[in-house]
Amino acid sequence: MALARAARAAGTTTMVATPHVSWEWPQTRGLEIANAVLLLSRALRAADVEVKVRRGAEVALTRAGDLPDGELQRLRLGAGPWMLVECPFSGSAAGFERALGALEARGHRILLAHPERIAGFQEDAALLERLVSQGMLCQLTAGSLAGALRPGCAAVLAYAAGPWAGPRRRLGRALRQASPAERRDRAPGRGRPRRADPLADRADARRGAERRSASRRPGLRHPARRREPAPPTISLSSAMLEP
Repeated sequence: MALARAARAAGTTTMVATPHVSWEWPQTRGLEIANAVLLLSRALRAADVEVKVRRGAEVALTRAGDLPDGELQRLRLGAGPWMLVECPFSGSAAGFERALGALEARGHRILLAHPERIAGFQEDAALLERLVSQGMLCQLTAGSLAGALRPGCAAVLAYAAGPWAGPRRRLGRALRQASPAERRDRAPGRGRPRRADPLADRADARRGAERRSASRRPGLRHPARRREPAPPTISLSSAMLEP
């Protein structure tokens, strides 16, 4: 309730609830999200908070392929055509393009969740540029633009900028000037490179348990990751939601 009041005071009139749908949270389903949004909307009206809440979800790429289209439609943002999809945080980007393309072929428009924080896109930012050129959109973490995250995250924004040539040129120049050592600073006392995103980096401590969770399902695999608190994200455009 306090978050809704703060958002309204800042001028926000519509928010989209995007709980995570993944193998780590198998109980999160479209029907449960819709019911929770309905209850929250009633509470907001009773409290005189003039903010509309629409249903949605942040769907893990490793989970989306196994869900039927009817369920995926219930998970799209505000009952519109766009689905917020989170690619695996760690590992390479191998298989991203094929899996995302398969979702698009099923009729779902793709909004990539915080690609600047995804290690695979940091290693292969040209892939992100290609996905954007194919019509996919990017949702960026506000902290990436404000400089709260490490430079390796911000550099990927050059490719997320798509047709906006000005920001893309500036960020692309920063990416070219930064050496791999500067972008992937090493963690103190360790021989492995530190990830550009400290939030994802903290998940390494649970890697063993996550691998066991991921091994229970076939197909595109990625260790399930316990969620860490993240900086606030930029609001979605109302044009992406169904009227």
